Amino acid sequence: MCFAQGGHANVLDFVNIPVSIVLGIILGAVTGYGLYLFFETAYARKHCVRNSIKVIIVLGFSFLLVSVEGWLEGKISLSGLLAVVAMACVIKMKSPVFVSKRLLEKEN
Repeated sequence: MCFAQGGHANVLDFVNIPVSIVLGIILGAVTGYGLYLFFETAYARKHCVRNSIKVIIVLGFSFLLVSVEGWLEGKISLSGLLAVVAMACVIKMKSPVFVSKRLLEKEN
């Protein structure tokens, strides 16, 4: 931190904290809802996506969300880890219980 090194605090740094939190949650929720719709649409059209493939897709998007944080650094503040947590929460809440249970078994 800049305080420990004798630096000064910038007001913009404090404003970026809630912006980072809110944008991370929004981006993660939108991504999670998009993945949920993708999986449900594929199932409705009889294109069965295996659970192991779903896990790989979710992990890929998780890495992508964390990378977006680095790409946008200096331009806009975003929390990639909160985006990943929000994405997982939306997928868990929207998916049927048996689907969530099978995905959890694949991850372990």
